[in-house]
Amino acid sequence: MNRTFCTVKKTAPTHGTAEQASAHTLTIAAIDAARAQLARYALATDWPPLGMVESADLLDAARAALAEGVRHEAA
Repeated sequence: MNRTFCTVKKTAPTHGTAEQASAHTLTIAAIDAARAQLARYALATDWPPLGMVESADLLDAARAALAEGVRHEAA
């Protein structure tokens, strides 16, 4: 069975195709951008709304799950 893999980063999971690797990288970038925006907002106010704090926690968890990654194999 012939399998093709490409690595995005040393810490990123191995992906079967360039499209999968690109989607993974773009997803992490979007999470990082959203988390940075929430941090900027939180720093601009003394009492950020609870929903913003919870959103930041969820983004942190999503980012950690993606960074940990699951090995995807091409068929």
